[in-house]
Amino acid sequence: MKNITRYMSLEKCLDVVTNGRLYIARFDSFDDQLEGHTLTQLADKAGIVIQGLEEEKRNKLDPDQRKKVLFGSCWFSGGENLSMWDRFRAERGLAISLSKESLIEKFTNSSKANDFKLIHDNHGALNEPEISDTYYGAIKYVSNRTQKKDSSYRLGLFKHSAFKHEKEFRLVVRQKAKIDQVRATGILWNIPKIEDLDFTIYTNPYMDSSFTKMVKSYFSELNLKNIKVSKSKFRSLFTK
Repeated sequence: MKNITRYMSLEKCLDVVTNGRLYIARFDSFDDQLEGHTLTQLADKAGIVIQGLEEEKRNKLDPDQRKKVLFGSCWFSGGENLSMWDRFRAERGLAISLSKESLIEKFTNSSKANDFKLIHDNHGALNEPEISDTYYGAIKYVSNRTQKKDSSYRLGLFKHSAFKHEKEFRLVVRQKAKIDQVRATGILWNIPKIEDLDFTIYTNPYMDSSFTKMVKSYFSELNLKNIKVSKSKFRSLFTK
């Protein structure tokens, strides 16, 4: 059974495992400026030659517009990874790990009408979005060695090969909305029956042992049987 792992703050982790709420960010908040590009657009902009790439049907939206209606939750394919921890070196961060198949099952069985709620700029008000599509997959990394386009190259599921160290798995939600009416900054996914998911929570290896003790004590008081808290396997590398 393959696991996926996501790195986040203590506060966001608590919201996921206790309230069953996962924040899904809008694509234009991601660092990669080529997010939201079609495969042809990415290849042209990055100077990548892809053999057998046919001209795609013209999309009415330019990439900057398209990013406003695409939302993604990004996960690392596998367990703990030291390069991913580096991003949280100075934070009270945690990594939550669980079965990829179990999260996919929750995602595909979620109601588009009831389980996804928009977060608006106007004081975080939550409204029901019109979701046109939800899909998921491992990110494909595009380079000159990419042979040809196939049906798996869906918007939001491919990136430049410069990011291949991320080994990313992604959940994607697409909103049905007119660009001039888009005000949502993110989506909250209310995961049905969160208690069915078994989580392993790893504490930041850059933090001292008191942080791990605090996290273990907190979750012990919650008495959540589907959650296991463990110190990072990299902790010994930073112990004096």
